[in-house]
Amino acid sequence: MGHKEPLELPSPLGRDVYLPLVIGGKPTGTLVARGTEASMHALESAARLVALSVERQRFVEESAHMQALRESEALKTSLLRAISHDLTTPITAITIRMESLRRRAVGDDELREVAGAIADETERLRRRIDNLLSMARLEAGRAKPRPEPTPPADLFRAARENLSQVFGARPVRVHVDADCPDANVDPSLALEILVNLVENAHRVSPSAAPIELVARRHPIDPDKLRLEVLDRGPGLPPGAADADVAQRGLGLEIARSLAAANGGSISFAPRASGGTVARIDLPAAPLPVGERT
Repeated sequence: MGHKEPLELPSPLGRDVYLPLVIGGKPTGTLVARGTEASMHALESAARLVALSVERQRFVEESAHMQALRESEALKTSLLRAISHDLTTPITAITIRMESLRRRAVGDDELREVAGAIADETERLRRRIDNLLSMARLEAGRAKPRPEPTPPADLFRAARENLSQVFGARPVRVHVDADCPDANVDPSLALEILVNLVENAHRVSPSAAPIELVARRHPIDPDKLRLEVLDRGPGLPPGAADADVAQRGLGLEIARSLAAANGGSISFAPRASGGTVARIDLPAAPLPVGERT
């Protein structure tokens, strides 16, 4: 019933009356009285009481939902604090002990190599925890991305600085198209997206195989650019969807979430001659007024 006026129809038992239930100024249901002999005034009063009862029940449910949301947010905040303290504190202690072990390893190449490997994995774990905390803050609304024009070359350079072990262990080729626009992203979050994808490419690729980093204009959307991480790993399983790929590791899932927070997306495609292409589509920074055509 889409109107606010009662409707009467003849009935073998008297009359059928259809009365709208108006809640918040809008009809949201109908009270039907079949074969009734009651006065219209009495029926309208009953309809108002039913509408009030429905409105009250809805209010109670919404209040309970809001209370549950508030309790959920409080729980998220408490968990964030617990994770931040209970996980980062022992990692800091490990880092301190590792530096002491490195000093003792002077002259012992094997011990120095072991200490370096542990230090690298500890730093990787620290970065994962920081990523998870960033994701949780973004999803809880306690943090927001701060986009700014960011050249892809700067992101690639920062990735090299953050992944010196990866870049030192294999060839990494970098190419930025001359007409590639800057990305309009939060630089720190965009860097973490790239770092996670490069780490994944390093993990799945043969030891001597190069990784390629490419930045170009988006082939379809002029308001976006595309970053690509190309590896020579085993490639995608036949019929695999992007969602299946993202479930292979925590790093990929983190990258996907951070890309979405920046208004972008991540997809995967098979690479010619073997391997995978990880594509990061991000918003492009608007051109300065003097450069617009």
